[in-house]
Amino acid sequence: RLKLVGRGFKHLPVEIGLLTWLRILDLGATALRALPESIGELRELRTLDLSWLEIPALPESIGHLRQLQTLELMGIHLRTLPESFGQLQSLQTLTFSNAYSLIALPESFGQLKSLHTLDLNTSYALKTLPESFGQLRSLRMLDLEHSGLDMLPESFGQLERLDELYLYGTSLKALPESLSQLASLDRLSVDLHDIKALPESLGQFTRLKHLSVSCLALETLPESLGQLTNLESLSVSSEALEALPESLSQLASLTSLHLYNLALTELPRWIMRLPQLRELTLYDLQLSTLPDWLSDLTQLE
Repeated sequence: RLKLVGRGFKHLPVEIGLLTWLRILDLGATALRALPESIGELRELRTLDLSWLEIPALPESIGHLRQLQTLELMGIHLRTLPESFGQLQSLQTLTFSNAYSLIALPESFGQLKSLHTLDLNTSYALKTLPESFGQLRSLRMLDLEHSGLDMLPESFGQLERLDELYLYGTSLKALPESLSQLASLDRLSVDLHDIKALPESLGQFTRLKHLSVSCLALETLPESLGQLTNLESLSVSSEALEALPESLSQLASLTSLHLYNLALTELPRWIMRLPQLRELTLYDLQLSTLPDWLSDLTQLE
């Protein structure tokens, strides 16, 4: 294992490639401005941390790190990745959060067959994902919160193992129809500023346990949400939403209901019929008073 600490490190010697048995290399937050091509000689490397480096590009030889499992690129100044990036066949975890300069992922990105965790949180300049993205069949957690994405590729529905998807704070105008194919989805966070209605296909996420919806212009929720019989937590925020569908009373597994900034003038009485409800949050609603039946929710903790 090799870890360099401090802003005094400005140059990585070519001889770094001679450490052929090195398994962990941590260069995060140093003053390095470039990586030598010889870094590709570290054939046994399992973990590489390049967080917060001000380097404009990764060497093409990065693709030679066939045993690499974890790559930390948080806050790095990269604009793109080399095409050879798709050769990282053992890569399982990629953290790209706060990579403000990132504008695109290469088409070869879909070749990362072992990738199961991808964090692109706060990648403001990233507007689109490559069509090959749907080939990431091992992907289980995808964080796109506060990224600059304004659309998702249709191939998105091919992410058959995805069980956590975070879309809060994006620039998305709509959800792709193929999203309904994500049968393994367990946790979904959605934030669409201009949308007035969500697709009825949301009711097809039968394994979903946690759903968070924050859409300022949202006027209705789909009736199909009542089909989410495994849902345990539901959070809804929308200044335009005046009513909740009665089908939500069918959410037999729901333990937490959080209602924020809604235009509700009264609470729906069907809330009493949620047998597992333990937590109820009412924040900045248009209620003038609380209903008398609220005292009957004796199961609240």
